[in-house]
Amino acid sequence: MRKIKKLEENSAYIGKLPTGCTYCGPGKKLVLLITGRCKRSCFYCPLSFAKRGKEVIYADELKVNTLEDIILEANNISAKGTGITGGDPMIVPELTLEAIRLLKSTFGDKHHIHLYTTGDFDPKYIDKLAAAGLDELRFHPTIARWDKVNKKFENLLKTAVESDLSVGAELPVLPGYESVIMHFAKYIDSCGAEFLNLNELEFSESNWESCKAHGYFQKNPMSNSVKGSEESAFQLLQEFAAMNDFELDVHYCSALFKDRQQLRNRLMRRAKKVIQPHYVLTDDSTFLLGIVEPGKSGDIKVLEKLQAAFRLKFKVPPELMKLDYKLHRLEIAPWVLHELKEELQKDDLLKSVAGQFYIIEEYPTADRLEVERIPLDEFKEL
Repeated sequence: MRKIKKLEENSAYIGKLPTGCTYCGPGKKLVLLITGRCKRSCFYCPLSFAKRGKEVIYADELKVNTLEDIILEANNISAKGTGITGGDPMIVPELTLEAIRLLKSTFGDKHHIHLYTTGDFDPKYIDKLAAAGLDELRFHPTIARWDKVNKKFENLLKTAVESDLSVGAELPVLPGYESVIMHFAKYIDSCGAEFLNLNELEFSESNWESCKAHGYFQKNPMSNSVKGSEESAFQLLQEFAAMNDFELDVHYCSALFKDRQQLRNRLMRRAKKVIQPHYVLTDDSTFLLGIVEPGKSGDIKVLEKLQAAFRLKFKVPPELMKLDYKLHRLEIAPWVLHELKEELQKDDLLKSVAGQFYIIEEYPTADRLEVERIPLDEFKEL
């Protein structure tokens, strides 16, 4: 019997981890969504409404306008690899190949790239993917193929196994589908695949209704994980570990591992790269900063005057302020804003926008997602 090895946040595996996963856990992989399009419509698909079915490219949270933006974001997280996802990247095979070549030519052969696909593409692309520099291919077939593989998918899988690529599959753990997942695992093992990744099923904004319609519920009110998915995963791991004629490596990845390890580590890598002198980096990989907004007038010139007032009257160093024209706000070091709280109420110009002073917390991502906003007069301490 093979041993079940534990990871953080109740993730586990038997055998060895896929190479791509060894990069993801520490947050070293860029997540590249090359398209939101897919030929399938799996009821459990968690892709957001903003991306599903759309011709869009995202490098992590950065919406890509040119492929050079991918390199920019990879540098911003000091990426050691890339996971290419969708939709299905093989809906746009030439674009996918171009992205792989660009990443390899920029960062070298050691930059590890894995790719997810439903497996609906011409086998001729297997050799092209390998030649472009792809390292790992992860099949994510539609649920109908888990227990009934058709000849087209079988031919594609076997062609991939015979190539230079590391080949495996990745499935969500759907409670009630344990026997079907077992059947699929045995099948790909017999074909010579190397690994199977099992992911804890999660609710998202886009699959909420369909997952509910299939009889799934939240694990608890504070979690988006599906009740029973983790238990099913460990049941499968125990069965796989006990099988003497089963060589496939199997990895279970919990939702908490993705959030508290993979995502948090990636955010911290980016935060350390893009941090500015007027930001405070928190233990949660977020930034604290002070901001001033122009009020109802929306006049950016008000902020220009305020920036000058902070510099001349309060002697705030220029490097501790930044006027962000895109986000329409003046950013100031939060400790400076906090120290000047009482003084700000005495200045006529500053009093005119006093209600627009805040200390905010936001992610260090390209979209600058705001976590919390506290009016300055209610803020206690850093």
